Amino acid sequence: MTTTDLFSTRRWIIPLLGVTAILISAPAAAQYPPIYLLDANGDMIDPINDENASAPFSTKQTCGMCHGFDVITEGYHFQMGWDTVSDDYGLEFGRPWSLSNGFLGRWYP
Repeated sequence: MTTTDLFSTRRWIIPLLGVTAILISAPAAAQYPPIYLLDANGDMIDPINDENASAPFSTKQTCGMCHGFDVITEGYHFQMGWDTVSDDYGLEFGRPWSLSNGFLGRWYP
């Protein structure tokens, strides 16, 4: 192997090793800590171990730990169907359990 061959090999190996190191370390840096569902009192809901399993989860307690609750409630997915919510929305479709046409207040049996 000549000196010229050695330098041309280094020219692509060193950047390749650098990119590989970044790709290997990126997923570890991007991981979140475990997220647990919390009820309105901030108590953890753990249906697997039957701890507080019947309590409804609180978006404010669960998501509000990391995200501003006022910002969350203005989000697109949070608001879908809010403008059509009514107690009798699903009656005409034979689905009295549906309260709107969006994600909010809708349930598919």
